Parts: sequence; C-alpha cells; structure tokens
Amino acid sequence: MGHPLITALERQQRDARRVSVFLDEEFAFGVVDDVVYRFGLAKGMEMPPELRVRIEADNAVLEARRAAERSLARRMRTAKEMAAYLRGKEFPEAAVAAVVEDLTRVNLLDDRAFAEAFVRDRLRFRPRSRAVIERELLAKGVEKSVVRAVLAELLGDETEWSTALALAEKFLRQHASLEEDARKRRVFGFLQRKGYSPSGIFRVLHALGLDE
Repeated sequence: MGHPLITALERQQRDARRVSVFLDEEFAFGVVDDVVYRFGLAKGMEMPPELRVRIEADNAVLEARRAAERSLARRMRTAKEMAAYLRGKEFPEAAVAAVVEDLTRVNLLDDRAFAEAFVRDRLRFRPRSRAVIERELLAKGVEKSVVRAVLAELLGDETEWSTALALAEKFLRQHASLEEDARKRRVFGFLQRKGYSPSGIFRVLHALGLDE
C-alpha cells in the first residue's frame, strides 16, 4: 500500500496566509505559505510519514516566529517571557527553543536592552527602589549580572536618593493637610512601600527637615 497523496491544497478563508493540505480527499493539516513553497507541496505528491513530521515541525517554527514577531510589535520581552508566551500558544518545545534562539541571535530579543528600557520606564513613570526593580527584572528572567550592571549604570546611589526625595516631596504636596506629627510617619511608610531601605528613608527625612 502506497503513501497518502496530496489531493488538494486550499487557501484558508480565516487566514489567507495558511493553506489546508488534503490527503486522500480528507483534510490532514494546515501550513503557512512558506512551507508549501519550501517543500514543493503540490497535488499528486506522496506524503510519507517522515516527510509529514518534517513539514509539521518546520511549520511550527515558522508559525511560532510569526507569533513572536507580532508580540514584539506590541512590547519588548525578555527571552524567558517570550518562551513562556509561545508555550502558552501551545507551540512545541522544539519550535519555542528554535525561535527564541534565532530572535536572540538577531537581537530582536535582547535582555540587556529590555532591562535598560524597563529601568528608564520605572524611573519616569513608576519610581521604585533599586531593590524592587532588581527583583522585578530577575522575575522576568534577566540574568543577575546583567541586572546589576544596568542598575549600576542607570540607578546608582545618588539617582536612587534623588528619586526617593522627589517621591517624598510629591507625596507631601499631595497631602499638604497632614498634621505635622503625621508627616514623618506617612512619608516613611510611603517610601517603605516603594522598597526603599530605612537608612535611605531617614536620609530623605533629614533632607526634608522631618527627622527631629
């Protein structure tokens, strides 16, 4: 008994970039255009099992790559985040690994660039202590050595101090009606929730004249 034959190749209505492959008059699987051309799929072609495995594996990589590029068009991701995103889309692990490796090779995934952008974004829109930002970046899969290097460059001691002081000053402007004895306590709690250390907070309080 021979191998199944391709009896039809039909453009999918819901996604014009995909083609449905029919074997012996029955739908078998769908692939993207590039796979059709790469493997020379055509009506009347035999489909041995090993060829189908290669086709479906190649198609998974191409589809995962497209999904990854769409995701990166919306926002930056770390390599770890991208792998998790693609797994969530139920792509095979081999395809996930291949796409993450390829995107990293061409710098579309760049954990250092991600960390730099993340720190700048935090400083501009959601200031936090260095310790908090470090935990956030580690949780996103950025290596500790990269995190430490980026933080040393963008959020050194004086930058962290000036950021904390600016946060405290803004807090006091927004809570101008606070009683004098409550100002120190409220500022301390506010900065503590942002992840600042007690020593850093006391330095801020001193600068604001609230350390007495």
